Amino acid sequence: MTSYRISDEKAAFRRLWQQVFGDEEAWIDRFFASIPGLVSWGAFESGALVSAFHLIPCRLMGQAQKLRGYYLYAAATDPAFRSRGLMASLLQKAAKACQEEDFDFLCLFPAEESLYAYYARSGFRVILQSARYEQMDPALVRRFPDAAAWKRGREASFSGQYISFDEQVYRFLLQEDPNAAVFPDTGADGCFFLPLPDAEKAGGVYVVQKGGMLLPLSERIQTNTKPIYLGLTME
Repeated sequence: MTSYRISDEKAAFRRLWQQVFGDEEAWIDRFFASIPGLVSWGAFESGALVSAFHLIPCRLMGQAQKLRGYYLYAAATDPAFRSRGLMASLLQKAAKACQEEDFDFLCLFPAEESLYAYYARSGFRVILQSARYEQMDPALVRRFPDAAAWKRGREASFSGQYISFDEQVYRFLLQEDPNAAVFPDTGADGCFFLPLPDAEKAGGVYVVQKGGMLLPLSERIQTNTKPIYLGLTME
């Protein structure tokens, strides 16, 4: 019989993570230790973890009220247990639990094109955008000095609705990759930011592309208005 539940069995989650993604144990442990409010969901068969994902707290900004949600990360199923509907059931259980706790949405960024259709079957919709730089004038590239400045600079540049993460998430990403917090500078008031949608101000060319997906959990979230900018992924 399959059990679907929140768990803090870090060793079991680490084993499955390494089996599916191949990341180093030390990196996985830093992830668990660094992300505030992390919630880990798992499907267990005879007590063994066979499918899992992790929920990172976030908020939807740009509306009348700040809406609470989770960014779904590192969804994985043991190869021996795939094609049994375990992940779909786990998503359903987690979404219901989040809804009962008055959360407004779940969001994610599919790792592969084929996964868009997979998550759509669970009710997720493509409504989050991301941006990829194709060209950039090196003279305009600047580095944010720390996680607080990175979060502040990025989010100050967004117009409309966007997903906001805790500063500690930025700090973790910056520790793992010091080049993560590099963006163009317009020279206006020393403000570093990602200018959307005006690429010319950045002195470069970028493409706004299909990004993440969102699952509404409450009527408070207005998913039929403007696209929501994700702004940060943990790819």
